[in-house]
Amino acid sequence: MQSLELKLDGRNLDVNSIASDLQSSGVSVDLNQCFETQGYDAPFVKFSPTPLELPHPKLITFYSACKRMAGPEERLKARDFDKDSISHLTDYLMILDVKSRGTEFLYSYYGEGIRGLRGLSMVGRTSEYFTGHISRFFTATYRAACHRKESVFTIHEAPSRVFVSDWKRLIIPLFDDQLQTVVRFAVVNMPDNNFCAGLDVVPDPILVADRDMVLRYTNAAASKMFGGIMQFGSRLNVNDFAGLELNIPESPEALAAEGTVRDIASISLRNHLIQRFLVTVSGLVMNKRAFYVIGLRPVFEDMNCRFS
Repeated sequence: MQSLELKLDGRNLDVNSIASDLQSSGVSVDLNQCFETQGYDAPFVKFSPTPLELPHPKLITFYSACKRMAGPEERLKARDFDKDSISHLTDYLMILDVKSRGTEFLYSYYGEGIRGLRGLSMVGRTSEYFTGHISRFFTATYRAACHRKESVFTIHEAPSRVFVSDWKRLIIPLFDDQLQTVVRFAVVNMPDNNFCAGLDVVPDPILVADRDMVLRYTNAAASKMFGGIMQFGSRLNVNDFAGLELNIPESPEALAAEGTVRDIASISLRNHLIQRFLVTVSGLVMNKRAFYVIGLRPVFEDMNCRFS
């Protein structure tokens, strides 16, 4: 197992130290500094949260479902956890198997909603796969939860490359048949980005791209028009996804700062189909990073044609 260490104020800081702090008091000054030195807000960690302390309705639903699965027992056995009974949550569900006596955590299930936003599937990987402060945070939190044998609610700021402001996680420990040892974790991990929720009700396709025109988000209309949910880990760009070659002279930072909207007439060449669009481009700053917001409105539909 690799040693998760980093330098903090000239000290080698090991993940065991962070886990020990979380286990004893639920707070780690070193963990907070790990985030802050990388330019992120300190995470929030709450052991044994009540439903009133969970700010997202799907987290409350997950909490209640796990209570029902446990029945009269305070703890939930791994064999009694029924993923199929919470199918409406599985897009944001993660399941991790506890390995190496509670020191490693292997993903055995990773919901499609999380995979789409993060750009990769973690199935078959451990929490140590993530680098830097995120790896230490995840691993230390799971280790502390193993020792405390309690559920955990956390909030942490998302990395700037992800089009999400923060992630809210409810971690439920799953026990062996003797209800003594944590053998697995079931986690619902909800992205917080109200802007995305608003875009999904827009009837026209909307693409969100970084300054290199790599896609970071597509709304429901764009996914329907251009075929399926795009996976951001592929570094798919706007041209690959929608067949659009856009020449935008301004950076997304400049568009966002000026509040400018650019109107561009463009043609999409995709799957032997010529589609004309009126394209609007604006800038948005999300999570300390600027993005292009590209709206597509089909025009002259009677003139669309196929080519060979």
